[in-house]
Amino acid sequence: MFAFERVPMKCASLGTPNAIPDIRGLAGGNPAPALVDPGMPPEEGAWVHQGHVHTMLPYTMQDGYDRNPADAALRMAVLENEHLRAEFAVDLGGRLWSLYSKDEGRELLFRNNVFQPANLALRNAWFSGGVEWNVGIIGHHMHTCSPLFAAHCPNAAGGETLMLWEYERKRGLVFVVRATLAGDVLLVRVTVENPHDRSTYVYWWSNMAAEQHEDTRILVPAEKYYTYGRNEAGRATAHRTPVPDYGYWPAKHSYAYDYFFQIPEDRPKFEGAVRGDGRGFVQFSTDNLIGRKLFVWGTESQGGRTWNRWLSHDDRYYAETQAGLLHSQMEQRPMAGRTKFEWTEGYAALTGEPTLFQNADNRISSAYTENILTLAGRFDLVNHADAYFEQAGEREIVSYGSGWGALTELYTGETLSSLVPFPAESIAADSPEHDFLALYETGRLPEKSPVLEEDYAIDYAGGAAGGAILQKLEAIPEKSWYAWLEIGCLYYEAKSFNAAEAAFRKSLAVRENALALTALAKLAAARGKDAEGVALMKRALAVGGEYVRLVIDAAAYLRAHGTPEDADEAIRAGVTAHPGYLGNGRIALLYIQNLVKQGRLDEAEALLLKVPEVADMREGEVSTSAVWIELYREKIARDENRPADEVSADEVLSRHPVPAAIDFRMSGYEVH
Repeated sequence: MFAFERVPMKCASLGTPNAIPDIRGLAGGNPAPALVDPGMPPEEGAWVHQGHVHTMLPYTMQDGYDRNPADAALRMAVLENEHLRAEFAVDLGGRLWSLYSKDEGRELLFRNNVFQPANLALRNAWFSGGVEWNVGIIGHHMHTCSPLFAAHCPNAAGGETLMLWEYERKRGLVFVVRATLAGDVLLVRVTVENPHDRSTYVYWWSNMAAEQHEDTRILVPAEKYYTYGRNEAGRATAHRTPVPDYGYWPAKHSYAYDYFFQIPEDRPKFEGAVRGDGRGFVQFSTDNLIGRKLFVWGTESQGGRTWNRWLSHDDRYYAETQAGLLHSQMEQRPMAGRTKFEWTEGYAALTGEPTLFQNADNRISSAYTENILTLAGRFDLVNHADAYFEQAGEREIVSYGSGWGALTELYTGETLSSLVPFPAESIAADSPEHDFLALYETGRLPEKSPVLEEDYAIDYAGGAAGGAILQKLEAIPEKSWYAWLEIGCLYYEAKSFNAAEAAFRKSLAVRENALALTALAKLAAARGKDAEGVALMKRALAVGGEYVRLVIDAAAYLRAHGTPEDADEAIRAGVTAHPGYLGNGRIALLYIQNLVKQGRLDEAEALLLKVPEVADMREGEVSTSAVWIELYREKIARDENRPADEVSADEVLSRHPVPAAIDFRMSGYEVH
C-alpha cells in the first residue's frame, strides 16, 4: 500500500538559502593516485582524492536554519504492508525517516523525533537519523535538505513502487531511488545515470543510522579496514589495517572514527547492528555495492555525547552503518558519458542467538549472520528483484523537486533520463530558477534588487546547462549587475578565474552590490592581496543591506585577512544598526573571539557564559571550547602575573572545565 501523509513532528526552521555565492580558493588538478601496500590491488588506490571540487556552485549554501523546533509536520511517502511501515521524507532528500517492523513491534533505525539541521553537509544543512542517499560528491549530498521528485506506480510483483529522483547539477547525474516492500524486506534499487556525452565522477553511499547502546555490536564480514595517509614526499597512501577488537562495538570509542571495511570479493555484502538481546537491523545488497563503513561519534567523550544531543535534542546515541559504491569515502571514480550504475539493497530486521552475534571472534559472528541471511533468501531476493521494480501500471507524480532538470533539458535539447521525467511544471513561478526560464524565453534576466534582506532569493546557473545559459547571458545587449554576477559565477565554477573576476567587476560597474564585492574580496585573498580584499569586504558591508549572514561572512573574512579590530568594527556596526544580530550565536562567538584577542577578558567572559547556541556549528569545529581555553589561559596569566604561554591547556581544563553544552571536541583535547 502507498500513501502520502503529513507526519506530526517538532521541526526547526530550515530558513532560506544563503545568497552569497560560494567563492573559495583557486583550484588545482587531481593529485597522483594513492600508493598501496604490497599485495593490495592498485585499483584500491587509483581513485583516492580524485575528483575534488573547488566550490559548491551552482548550489547555494543552506545555513539559514535555527535551533527552535516547533510543532509542524513533514510530508512523507509511506509504503506499508502487514510486516513493515516505511516513511520517506520527500522534502528532505527522500530520507528514509522510519522503518518500523510490525512483526517485532519495534523501529529498526535510529528515528529522529525532531527535524533539526546542523552544519555537516556539503551545503551546510544536514540532520541525523534514518537512511540518507548520498550521490555525486564526497560528503552529505547537495539535496539532503531539499525536495526530490516523488511518484508511485504498481509493480509486476503485485505491490507498489515508490520512485524518488533528481538531477544533480554539479556532476551532471540523474539519480533514482526506487523502493518497495517484499514481505518483511524493504527493497531499494538505485540507478545513477550520466546522461551527457562528457565523463564525470560518481560517488554513492547509503547512510543508515542505528540506535547505539552499550551492547550494540556491528556485524560485517570483514577483519580489515582501509586507512589512508601520506608518505614523506606528500603522496597519498592506502593501507589495509586489522580491525581492532573494540572496532565492532560503537560505544567503545572516545573519539569520532571511520572504519571503511574491506570485505573480501567472495563474501556477500552486508552490515548489521544488533543489541545484546539478539535483535537488530541489517542491510544487504548485490555485490556491486562493494563498500561498507561504520562511523562512530566517540560517545565515551563529552564531545561525542554533545553532538548526539545537538542533533536530536534528546539523550539517545546513534552510530552509522553505511554502504557505498567504492571501498571508502576517500574515493570518487570516473564515469563515462551515457552510462549508468545500478544495484539493489535490502533492509530488514535481524534476530538471532545473542551469544553468536556477540562472539568476540568476528569470523564466527559474521559467518553466523551470513548463514541467517542466506537461509532466509535475502541475497537471492536482491539478486533477482527485477519484478519488484518493473512498472505495471500508470505512474503518478505526487511531489516535485527542483526545476533544474527541466531547465537543463530545455537549454541542452536533451532528455536526461529514460527512467524518470522532469516536467516543465517543476519550474515553479515563485522559485529562483524561474529567472532562467525567463532568460530562455525573453533573452533577459528579470530585474533584481542588489540590496540584501533576510529572505533574499537567488540561484546560480551551472552544470551541464551552464554553457548554453552563459551564451544567453553573454548575448544580452545591456547586461544588468545580476547578469554579470551570474556570468562571473559560471566562469568561476569553470575555473576561468580571470574571466570571473572581470565579470564581477563589470557587475559592480553597472551597480554596486555586496554579492560581487564579496566574490572579488575572496578572489583577492586567494591571490594574496589581503589589503585589497579587506577594502572590498568592508564596502560589501556598507552597501549590503539587512543580512546577518553578510556580517558573519565579513567578520570571519576580516579576522582571517585583516585585523581583530576590522572584524570587531564589522560586528559592532552590524549590531548597532540591527541589535537583534547579537542574538545570533555565530555573531556572538565572533565577537567574543575578538574580545579575547584584544585583551578585553572580563567582557568576553560575561558574554561567553550566556552565549546563544551557534546553530551552524560545523562538524569537527571546536571554536567554542578553543575560545574558552584561550580566555581562561589569558585570565590565569593576567591574574597570576604569568606569561600566557606557560599556562597549558591541561591546566586550564583542570581549573575551568569546558561546559558540556559547548564542548564539541571529538578527537582528543588539543585546541585547533
